[in-house]
Amino acid sequence: PAGGSGGTAFVEDCPGDEVLIGFEGALHSSGYVGNIAGVCGTTMFALNGAGDWDLETTQSTVLPDHGRGSSSPWTSTCPADTVVIGYEGRTGTLVDQLAFECSSVTVIGDSSSYAVSLHSATTLTPVGGSGGTAFSTSSTETPSRGLT
Repeated sequence: PAGGSGGTAFVEDCPGDEVLIGFEGALHSSGYVGNIAGVCGTTMFALNGAGDWDLETTQSTVLPDHGRGSSSPWTSTCPADTVVIGYEGRTGTLVDQLAFECSSVTVIGDSSSYAVSLHSATTLTPVGGSGGTAFSTSSTETPSRGLT
């Protein structure tokens, strides 16, 4: 969780086997993140040249919007076939800025013995202003399925 003590806590998860592939929202006229909604993608695995399985995604669902009414829309979506694994930004009383971290996913091995591998993360262009204090959170093990 990020931000101050205002607002209402919520949890939104992507349906079924979908994963987060981005977010959309709007900035308040003062520059902070006014509202946000998760963008989910369906998943499929494709055999790669090394005999392992790469995750492929297709945008499918936009989760319900949360936050205050705002006027400057933004979209921040991971590159093709990558998923959200974390985020960073700036926060104080409000969520001032967000930047999402994306990674491709490979499953190495077979059904009897396998490992999930996240590759080098790419940080998307930040949305929002420069107020508040910097924070960061990310997963080194699994893609994100929702937002809290």
